[in-house]
Amino acid sequence: MRTTVIIATLLAAAASAVPEIAAVRVEEGPKLDGLFDDPCWAEAQWHEGFVQRDPDPGAPSTEMTRMAFAYDGVTLYVAFDCRDSDPDGLQSHLARRDSGITADDNVDVYFSPTGDGRLLYYFSTNPAGVKLDQLYTNRAAWATGQWDGHWDVATAVTADGWSAEFALPFANFQFDASAGNDWIFNAGRVVRRKHEETYLTEVPYTANMFYTEYGARLTGIEGVSQSLGLELVPYVKGDYRNYPELTGEDRDQLKPLAGLVLDFDLSRNLNLAATAFPDFAEIDLDPDQYVVGRDQVYLSETRPFFLENSNFFATSYFTMFYSRRIGKRLFDSEGLYEDSFIVGGGRLTGKADHLGYGAFYAHTDQAVSDLAAEPASDWGMARLTYDVTPGGYVGLSGSSRLARSVETHDGTALPAYDYAAYAMDFDLYFGENGEWNVLGMGVADYDSRNPGGTIEDQHAAGFEVNYTGEVVDTSLDYDQFTENFNLDETGYMWISGLGLRNLNYHLRFRFNFGSEAAIRSFWISGNANVHRDWDWEPAMDEFHLELSSMLQSGWLMGVEGAYGHDWLLDPVKPVEYYYGLGWINTPWTGMLTGNAFAFYGTLPDYTLGAVGDLLMGGLEGTFRPLSALQLTGSVEYYDWTFPEVATDYWGASVEDYDIVIWLGSLNYLFTRELYLRLFAQGSTQNDLYAFRTLVGWEYLPDSNIYLAYEQWRDDTGSDFRMVNQGVFLKAEYYLQF
Repeated sequence: MRTTVIIATLLAAAASAVPEIAAVRVEEGPKLDGLFDDPCWAEAQWHEGFVQRDPDPGAPSTEMTRMAFAYDGVTLYVAFDCRDSDPDGLQSHLARRDSGITADDNVDVYFSPTGDGRLLYYFSTNPAGVKLDQLYTNRAAWATGQWDGHWDVATAVTADGWSAEFALPFANFQFDASAGNDWIFNAGRVVRRKHEETYLTEVPYTANMFYTEYGARLTGIEGVSQSLGLELVPYVKGDYRNYPELTGEDRDQLKPLAGLVLDFDLSRNLNLAATAFPDFAEIDLDPDQYVVGRDQVYLSETRPFFLENSNFFATSYFTMFYSRRIGKRLFDSEGLYEDSFIVGGGRLTGKADHLGYGAFYAHTDQAVSDLAAEPASDWGMARLTYDVTPGGYVGLSGSSRLARSVETHDGTALPAYDYAAYAMDFDLYFGENGEWNVLGMGVADYDSRNPGGTIEDQHAAGFEVNYTGEVVDTSLDYDQFTENFNLDETGYMWISGLGLRNLNYHLRFRFNFGSEAAIRSFWISGNANVHRDWDWEPAMDEFHLELSSMLQSGWLMGVEGAYGHDWLLDPVKPVEYYYGLGWINTPWTGMLTGNAFAFYGTLPDYTLGAVGDLLMGGLEGTFRPLSALQLTGSVEYYDWTFPEVATDYWGASVEDYDIVIWLGSLNYLFTRELYLRLFAQGSTQNDLYAFRTLVGWEYLPDSNIYLAYEQWRDDTGSDFRMVNQGVFLKAEYYLQF
């Protein structure tokens, strides 16, 4: 009995240490103007006492911040009152939604309405009132910036600082409105000129605000309405394209299209999404990439339908589901393109207590050019997870592709085939602050094109242990995959077609000297990668050492050196290589930010199979001459120099070459709803250059019209000729029930 009383007392003491704020129910919400002269804020419970995470962890914030909550039957209202001793020093600019405000003064807040931390809804703004929202899971193990909630915010800059009022309809959140449970939340503020990051609760430097164990509790929310939970977004689009070098019906092409996206909360824990002929024309072009090592090119997913709720399909070690495989665009030798259209797709995701589940399906049409052929396919993914530690889980997954037969441009028939992969994985956290992380995965695949394949020769496995401390971070991981293992049909592997066993060890020391020191933080990192073939013979190894630091002004800089061998190019005489790298990042303040790097080394060019000297450098910067204007650009330069006796894979002599890749953009905000974007990119790797002008207008809340002009040019013959040009107009309308 005495033991029970002691445990109960300790639990009560721990619970009392968690800050609680009551949301006050009001008959009428505030007028959104960023000021607090509405009656509801006089009734609200205000809370202050924000604590630094950086630069002085645990110290009180140097600028006073207070916040409060109120709600009516349909909307939650959040108020931030940010006092500032130097209001003229506020960093802020007008930008498109979900972009740019991390370089400004800002406030943010997340909510877990179910109180279990399974899904965190994140909202942020800067003094200019730019909206940013994202979805996270506990400890930011997964995140997506492509989720766009339906909410509003207003801000005001005064002689005492600045303030923000958020209006967040309950329809944004999946939770049981009748349950009346407490919400988990945390809130933060960044004073950019001081590089000061503060939170409502004390968050250790080794954690982040999304560790729900450091969150606060929001009480008092009950009896609210969430609407039916049905969202529809129909759209229409016209795409006209002109190919000046072609004749006949191919010269001018008009492609009209219409489609629909549906999102329906079947219950507080179950969501259904479906789409027919989705279109993502307003998404920026994929940037050109040049890969120095053996890695495959990796393209980030930017299409909203594939990003929303993608955390339900994320695996811990290998990437089981890589959605960029779905819906490819094929170009031919004349510059014409053919899309493997996504005819339709659906997604079902949900959570029941500790069990998470997701299922995905899509059908794509075939696409054929004179350079490649993409068969019509049915794509599938299913996943189950079970939460076993805070932020940790064990999971089972399966992915598949059923590809139809397709006839290539020259009449060759490619047969149909079936592919499937099956996996079990886990990702677990241990320790008082979750400083220990253990994850692993085993996966096997089936491919009908390899009828004799077995699990023994078509599998992969990986295991990793991480420790994050105040001074030391370290990790050890091992993985192996057979030569015939293929995850590239539905997933992503950094390298395929080789049977390898890989061991990697990483160690980093971090020293913090405080915000008043000339060097605020200093890091020493070492890394060892050892690769063996399936018979344990040497394949590759590489060893890194890195030194980096943050100065008092916020500048980041570092140097890195590496040394390695590659036996795969020449098993008898391994290739010995080395390189050095230096980099610098400017602080996130002022009108100009950026970073630069320089690289030099002797190493293999895996495109040619020859060893040479590589000089590489890059610049990236953002310039904001006006609050509403942002210019962004980057350039990368690669220069290969080979010995006169160097030969490629086929024994032919190789010549020196260089590659330049660049891109630039201009964004101008006429208002928060109307913007202009100019975008250009080019590469001497393929001598292709793209230019786009896009006007976007949010004519109604969450309903948009896009008008764009695009042009492609080819400089292969040094004539910079126009390959194609086009105009598209897209209109979408948001409906909520």
